[in-house]
Amino acid sequence: MGQGTTFASFLLRARPDGNSLLGLYVDKLGLVFMITNTEGVQRTDMASWKDPDSAKLLYAFITRLYTPHERMIDPTVERVQGESGVFDIILTLEDGSRVRCLHYPHCISHAAFGQSTTILIKKAFPIEICGQPIHVIKEQYREANDRFDEPTIINHIHEDGPFPGVIQLIHHEVVKIPEGTEISSGKRSKIRIIEKDWGTPFTDIRHILNFLVKHKDSPFMDLPTRDQHRIAAQTISSVELTESQREPHTISQGEADLPPPRLVSGELSLHSSSY
Repeated sequence: MGQGTTFASFLLRARPDGNSLLGLYVDKLGLVFMITNTEGVQRTDMASWKDPDSAKLLYAFITRLYTPHERMIDPTVERVQGESGVFDIILTLEDGSRVRCLHYPHCISHAAFGQSTTILIKKAFPIEICGQPIHVIKEQYREANDRFDEPTIINHIHEDGPFPGVIQLIHHEVVKIPEGTEISSGKRSKIRIIEKDWGTPFTDIRHILNFLVKHKDSPFMDLPTRDQHRIAAQTISSVELTESQREPHTISQGEADLPPPRLVSGELSLHSSSY
């Protein structure tokens, strides 16, 4: 039974189009029916095979597998058939209009219980709303009176202008079905946040030069690519490198037309070039 509970939690994390899942434990003595959502796993007592009501429960269980109750699914998230882990997301904007975000891969999912945060990221050809490309869609379940209301806190931080190191939002909403009812799981309601910022994971940055250029709070981000690399290289040209750090550096194709930097007497400098 423990394995079934664990499997249900992993399945819930993989399917943002559902907020509750049914589970069934079968034993020679009878059946145990389970339901999993953000509140955890709830189970019935063992229903004996000899109990005539067990057959009725089993019939109801199978029926809900094929026709889930409306409170068990999120109709604003649709699984793309034939593409594993890819979903279409329907947003409701402030003016009431609805926008469909097509083919967003499911990239990150935290614990199935509690907030149950899910993040979908589409790097290429994202849809645009409010003149901004939608790369990141974040969903989670929050209690109605949660003092840590993320959109309110983030907007307050940026109230006097963009604040470095903190993401900015394009849109956020409490997710509702077309009739206006909030989508919930247990005592938590589902919220959806559209983030403006996204970046490269630190673990994917192989060299300090790329770190300075790619880091989203870098002062070089607003400069042309050629100037980014030139100024960033000059910034770190006086940094002494240990032997373990003296590794060849390459710049990915299309990132810049500059030759790669080289080590000179333990320092990082650029090949001779005019700008």
